[in-house]
Amino acid sequence: MHVARCGPGRPRTTPDSLSGDKAYSSRANRELLRARAITAVIPERADQIANRQRKGSAGGRPVSSDSEQYKNRNVSSNGSSTA
Repeated sequence: MHVARCGPGRPRTTPDSLSGDKAYSSRANRELLRARAITAVIPERADQIANRQRKGSAGGRPVSSDSEQYKNRNVSSNGSSTA
């Protein structure tokens, strides 16, 4: 996705999604990515799942995470797709 730039130069680009390990599965990280319209591909940690389930319906919905995309989290992409 291209981001408008103030002044001369190329437009900045932001990623469509960001993959990370479970260690980066904090609410703050997810909110930051959501504010920038970046999809987080980070599974929940076991303690976060337990806390959410303990709260019942007040705990909210489970986070969505694409397991196939998560498996390739260590592969660097240069933007080109190989379909």
